[in-house]
Amino acid sequence: MRQIILFFGIGFLLLVGLGILARTAGADPLVDQMDRELSALAGREAVTLGGSVGVAVDYEAMCVDGADYYWDGQDLFEAIAIARLARERGILPRHVLITATPASLAYDNAVAGSGRTASRRAVHRLLQRRGSFATVAGDWRQTIISLLVPALGYDAWGGRIDRLLARMGLRDGQPAALQSHDALDTAMPPLGDEAEVKELLLRQFETVDEMSYYDPAIAERSERNVLDFIASVREDGGHVAIVVTPFPERVRSAMRRVMPQDVAGFYRSLGNFRNAGALIVDGWAMPQISASEGHFADPIHLNARGAAIFSRAIAPKLTAMGLSSAANCPNDDGD
Repeated sequence: MRQIILFFGIGFLLLVGLGILARTAGADPLVDQMDRELSALAGREAVTLGGSVGVAVDYEAMCVDGADYYWDGQDLFEAIAIARLARERGILPRHVLITATPASLAYDNAVAGSGRTASRRAVHRLLQRRGSFATVAGDWRQTIISLLVPALGYDAWGGRIDRLLARMGLRDGQPAALQSHDALDTAMPPLGDEAEVKELLLRQFETVDEMSYYDPAIAERSERNVLDFIASVREDGGHVAIVVTPFPERVRSAMRRVMPQDVAGFYRSLGNFRNAGALIVDGWAMPQISASEGHFADPIHLNARGAAIFSRAIAPKLTAMGLSSAANCPNDDGD
């Protein structure tokens, strides 16, 4: 028994030591960036939430004073948890755009098989830095890990050690890499035949089936979470739009064949969001965007040109939620 206690005691001291080293070496660069940009939401007219597909919304193209607050790999539970924090602090813009795809409701980064627990821990560290110890979607495990053992879940220990050595004068400091919110200027390579497109989709969304195996109710929980958020924003006199970001036509068609239940369930949820008062902007119903693969940087992300065209196309729809500048913005697209 004494040896067991000694073993766990040494392990605990090791984790505490790593936590102290992590704090000494500097805060997580991603959380630093998320924290700065969270403060920058104050006074903005609109904000985009969600994962990396948020690149589809180009506020400059719509003449809207909007903020990009989406992050690679972030699920909707995490995005809405941060938005709730911004609402509590009085800095959430009045107009909230949640970008999503038919697979978005099927993601929960806390579930085994997601491969994205680092994203969940980053969000918990941000909330804790802001004085909130709430769990994201009831995820008490990552909450406790992030609070008591901050060393776990850091993706860039090499960079952290470099910054520590720089503080000691033993190495030149290097600026931390920031996550970009800018759409790429490049066009994706031509898609292959039908079998290759199907294989591409299976690789892109392979974790959806794994997460569903461990928790078949993810989409249902995610829908309730979004509905609760829509209700809270509307209580404050704000507006929510669910923006379904476009896919190339061949990818969209393949997804309907490969993931028919996910797509059908997603559109049922969209109907519920509409009934709850959200504006639905369906990029999958815009063939002028999806027909040209030249509008995309890869099979699920618009490039800069595609994002500008898409944003100008949806601007009139957004006037329904009070974005008047979107209606008055000149449209100089040549497409």
